[in-house]
Amino acid sequence: MKILVVDDNPLNLQAAQLLLAKHVVTTIDNYDDAKKLISKNATINRKEWKVTYKRPDFDVALIDLFLPSSANHLMGEGLMFTGEQMPVGIFLALLAAQNMFPYVAVFTNHNHHRHPASACIDDLNPLDQMEPSILNMNSSKLMMANSAEWLDQRDPNDLSRTIDIQEKINREDLVEVKNWKIVLDYLLEH
Repeated sequence: MKILVVDDNPLNLQAAQLLLAKHVVTTIDNYDDAKKLISKNATINRKEWKVTYKRPDFDVALIDLFLPSSANHLMGEGLMFTGEQMPVGIFLALLAAQNMFPYVAVFTNHNHHRHPASACIDDLNPLDQMEPSILNMNSSKLMMANSAEWLDQRDPNDLSRTIDIQEKINREDLVEVKNWKIVLDYLLEH
């Protein structure tokens, strides 16, 4: 599969390359480049005010919820948000679904206690259902999740190595990374 991963954390991008090595993976670390790549197959006919979408170059878009905001399209007071971590991944996901990506997921390591945007993701997933809901938009399967179970503790010098529970207890230098493979597997299986 051809997979686009959008995340501003270099460790998460490196982990994506390693964990999704059986696929063709393209990584992007910012909103503007992701937006261009996601919407590049859309054609606008201004005479008829019609947009047509060709099949995207990717099968899957895996997107971080929080990315630094862009200065594009901002003016005046809006410029104060430039570079701030904002929940713009939701809009990239909607854009990917609009552009007919077959599979789209937004995933964050911020739980609902740390940010209201992550708390809103909980509202999409019923309390009696521990797993994220899959939404259908156009021909896309769309998922938004904030599951702590999809995060891994990894060795910062070897992100490909899985760390067992005993080693996790004894080491203080481990880093938390997103396990994009688990996110992808869940999205494909549901």
